[in-house]
Amino acid sequence: MIYLGGTLAIILGIWVYSHYRLRRRVFFSTEQTLCVCEYCHFAYVEDSAKELNRCPQCGLFNKHNAYKHIAKK
Repeated sequence: MIYLGGTLAIILGIWVYSHYRLRRRVFFSTEQTLCVCEYCHFAYVEDSAKELNRCPQCGLFNKHNAYKHIAKK
């Protein structure tokens, strides 16, 4: 009974420690926009705070104001 109680106490302690460690994490949300590269027309999600972004497919640089934003018609 002593070994069983000790094992359960260790498992409970590990669970409580991991639970409180996950609660202390701070998550930051970033604003992202769905954009289309004007050269290869590949759609991708990019941070809106960057001035100059690179297309993940063709590798060419696009200016932030040169994006064609996808909108519903």
